[in-house]
Amino acid sequence: QLEGACGDCPSSTMTMKMGLERRLKEAIPEISEVVQVLPDAPDLTIEAVDEVLEGVRPFLSVAGGSIDLVSVEGAGGVRPRAVTNHSSVR
Repeated sequence: QLEGACGDCPSSTMTMKMGLERRLKEAIPEISEVVQVLPDAPDLTIEAVDEVLEGVRPFLSVAGGSIDLVSVEGAGGVRPRAVTNHSSVR
């Protein structure tokens, strides 16, 4: 966990990937990837993702598009992801 000014810096992900990950992989070849974990980030839930999508949907609908949440995978893990379905009218 990056602390101090690094913890809130927008460049912290780049610092972690380009600096820390590279050096750790050089020293310990068994490391395949370093992943940033945000300790104070909200849980990834269907409700939380849908709330964010509600803010995006009006803009998409103006252009004839839509976005639907299909599922939330790996919630509570290091690499959760939201699976969405996008559509547009052409």
